[in-house]
Amino acid sequence: MTTRIAYLLYDPGIAIGGHKGASVHVHKMTQALVELGAEVTIYATSIQGEAPKGVRVFHIPLEGITKGPTGDANRIAGAYRFEQEVGRALENDKIDLIYERLSLFFEGGASLAKKFKVPRIVEVNAPVTAERIAHFGLSCQQEGFDKEAAAITGADVVAVSQPLAQYAFSLGAKSATVIPNGADIKALGDQIKKEDVFQLKSQLGLNDNLVVGFLGSLKPWHGVEVLLEAASLASKQIPLNVLIVGQGPMRQKLEDLTLQFPSSIKVYFTGAVDMEAVGNYLALMDISVAPFLPQKEFYFSPLKIIESMAAQVPVIASNYQSISDLVQDGALLVTPGQVQELCESIKLLAKDKNLRILLAKKGSEIASKHSWINVASQVLKLGSRLEKELN
Repeated sequence: MTTRIAYLLYDPGIAIGGHKGASVHVHKMTQALVELGAEVTIYATSIQGEAPKGVRVFHIPLEGITKGPTGDANRIAGAYRFEQEVGRALENDKIDLIYERLSLFFEGGASLAKKFKVPRIVEVNAPVTAERIAHFGLSCQQEGFDKEAAAITGADVVAVSQPLAQYAFSLGAKSATVIPNGADIKALGDQIKKEDVFQLKSQLGLNDNLVVGFLGSLKPWHGVEVLLEAASLASKQIPLNVLIVGQGPMRQKLEDLTLQFPSSIKVYFTGAVDMEAVGNYLALMDISVAPFLPQKEFYFSPLKIIESMAAQVPVIASNYQSISDLVQDGALLVTPGQVQELCESIKLLAKDKNLRILLAKKGSEIASKHSWINVASQVLKLGSRLEKELN
């Protein structure tokens, strides 16, 4: 029996066809659901590129989003309009499940699920209001907290990490299932063509020195400056290339940082790349680093780590519980923010090819258990159980 899913994506910062990790998550997750036989319609406020294969997209544009109170007020009003337009669309579109990505100011999924008498799953990737306040600022803070609590209270939650499951329970979630982020195993492995990778290496102008890489958005908490400083130190003993794949607000600061680096290290910034090209960029790396900075609460399930492991690239990552749980013994873990410690780990892997091979093998084995197909399968099983409970 086909499961018909309405995927609610109110967040205008997560574009269909976009390059950032959240967009990749939505794309790969919904595509995997379709591959497993589900019918999926994404109700979204932002579109930048192609829809996932086999997935319908219903566009509900959100206008007037600016910084400050006016933008927040427009988001709040837009959330109500989004709920109303989704509701009208669903009156002519039979569904079996509402799958909602927790979004700032949106609480309408519960009302829609009640109206159409279907189960609802809320995917929690972050404490969205607190994250917004911490990193971007928010004028309507109490409204954000209130609506986030309303969206989660009584809901069946899928959380990408154990800390987020605990967070959901603290807001009154009915249940919380931990399902970490996945990876497109085939696209990052068997489908990579050596000739394409060689051509990309030539285009970038990479020399034959060891390549230490970062994949992801260039945001302050990702700690790319720690990677650059550690690699610069390591390059005094081992000539290195550093490949920074991604775009974000830190790029200019990071480029400025490299101006005084020694000639023994070359740093390449690619900017944003298409999600289908990620495998080729990872194939250029000898080491992949996820250098998250020290944080009071770490709740991420980093896409960059599981994708690197799936691509058989040995990983060095900051030592947080959710990362440790994910990588097990398939990566090297270092103290967040410690330049010298990261430098020593880079040198260790650079000098020990057998260790790189061993970590690549272990990482690949672990990543194989976290395919997007596996993630989607768990979601469908949960949805089926909730449907039986409802009926």
